[in-house]
Amino acid sequence: MQRLETLNKQFDQKKLLLINGEWRDSLSKKSFECVNPATEKVICQVAAGQKEDVDLAVEAATNALKTWS
Repeated sequence: MQRLETLNKQFDQKKLLLINGEWRDSLSKKSFECVNPATEKVICQVAAGQKEDVDLAVEAATNALKTWS
């Protein structure tokens, strides 16, 4: 039962974007609801990445590639 409670707490939290190894909100601070299609209940809020967030993620990935190459 404790495991189920832990999972429920995780779903209650807002989900962030992982950019450059850091969890962060979207630059716009916008989010959207993630809905379980089987129950039609809201599972969690998810940060809504915009073009600027994608640009930051691509830049971080490009820089990381230099290290990995």
